[in-house]
Amino acid sequence: MLNRGKTLSVYLWALWLVSLPLLAANVSASLSANEVEKGSTVDLVIRVDRLPGEKIAFPDLHKIGDAKVLSHREEHKFTVSIVNNKKHINETTIVTVTLLPGHSMTIPPLTVRVNDQSYQTVPLHLEVVKSKLPATVDAPFKLLMQSDKSKAHVGEPIVLTLSLMVRSDVDLSPKTSLAPPPFDGFDATQLPGQRSYHKGNYTVQELRYVLIPQHEGSFTILPAAAHVGVMDRTRFTFFLTYPTKFYDIKSQAIDITVLPKPKEAELVGKFKVDAKIDKSVIEANEASNLTITIEGEGDLESFELPDYRIDGVTIYSDDASVHKELRGGKLYSVWTKKYAMIASRDFKIPERSIKVFNPDTQKLETLTIPSFEVHVKAPAAAQANGAAEKGAGIVHSARETVKREPVVKETIAERRGVAWYRLFAVLLLGMALGAFLTTLRKRMPKLRFELKDSDEALRLLMPHVSKDAEVEAMVRKLMAKKRGEKVEIDKKALKALLMRYRV
Repeated sequence: MLNRGKTLSVYLWALWLVSLPLLAANVSASLSANEVEKGSTVDLVIRVDRLPGEKIAFPDLHKIGDAKVLSHREEHKFTVSIVNNKKHINETTIVTVTLLPGHSMTIPPLTVRVNDQSYQTVPLHLEVVKSKLPATVDAPFKLLMQSDKSKAHVGEPIVLTLSLMVRSDVDLSPKTSLAPPPFDGFDATQLPGQRSYHKGNYTVQELRYVLIPQHEGSFTILPAAAHVGVMDRTRFTFFLTYPTKFYDIKSQAIDITVLPKPKEAELVGKFKVDAKIDKSVIEANEASNLTITIEGEGDLESFELPDYRIDGVTIYSDDASVHKELRGGKLYSVWTKKYAMIASRDFKIPERSIKVFNPDTQKLETLTIPSFEVHVKAPAAAQANGAAEKGAGIVHSARETVKREPVVKETIAERRGVAWYRLFAVLLLGMALGAFLTTLRKRMPKLRFELKDSDEALRLLMPHVSKDAEVEAMVRKLMAKKRGEKVEIDKKALKALLMRYRV
């Protein structure tokens, strides 16, 4: 009996040891790679296995040693296992932290709490090495990434250049591909065109990007990557093609510090403004067109000038046009916007000002759009009324100047020399001419007008606004619809107006 009791105790003890891992949590940490090239990222993976419902608390993962933390994500999954005919359910939480190490380092132990129990991970050593491809002058290919500045203000453009350099004796495969890095924290635009040129013993293919910082802070632009294919033309493959060997290379990373801009600044850069009107004297309800142009070093893509508000003046405007190019390695922008202003009396276009922060002088400057005065000519009827008002006090009677002739009543029968057959001949001629015109109209091809868009209609109708009230009303509706307002356009009426003033 004693031996049986000991055997049972040993069995229960062994069963407890086997089931212990199923009851206790398990915490581990690992790296996606123990060795990375300088400028490359690595993932730190923390895995926690526990019973469902157990509370878990991770340490602060926004800082891991002195490595830069780029991002972290968390996922959950459940696993089912059967031990001794019993079903066990485990919950697994996996946290992945993406790091950008600057040098070799040891990731210290991390403490994770599950319920009231603390668990520590083991230290992890990471080796950061130089690129495995020699970065010498004779390297077969290189990938370089450069920016024109390492510090910039919010809204100040940064020109980033990505260069793939291939030695002249390397037979590059057309399947070679280049992948730019993610530009987190920046509004990035690739400039049109790809520059290709020779530099020493290399052929350089260049892509350029304009980066506009959106927030202040310290940012790291991750390395760009290239999948480079090198063809061997000394032999053929089974499919009569040249064998190609591919290499994966990366550029260096770039650190950029983004500084805040003054709150009053609407633009960042060095700009000048030009404004002009085409007419300073107009007829009533005729348009005076104002054109504003802002140009200079800096970005104007997202700039918006508040709308003009002038009492008694109807103002139409098109969307601003922006042209960008590189001049001397810097972004040069030209912003243009046009306004059409219509009124029935004199008006003044007010002066406007734009606050600009100049990063070179570190000062806040002001661009001034000058004011303009527009004189509206009074209609002829109004001028006549005005003349009558000026002559008040001197009354001219029309009775004194108008001679009245005696009224003579006369009938056709009393008119001499008018024969009845002449009247009948005129009547027949009129009927014949009417029948001829009707037949000609039926045989003539119908004139059709096809309207492509509202801009075309506005272009055709705008010159006639001052001459026709119906045209003015239609132009107002077309402009309202262009602004996104819900307006019903009578297509028949629009077509009739366009047919009336067709060129």
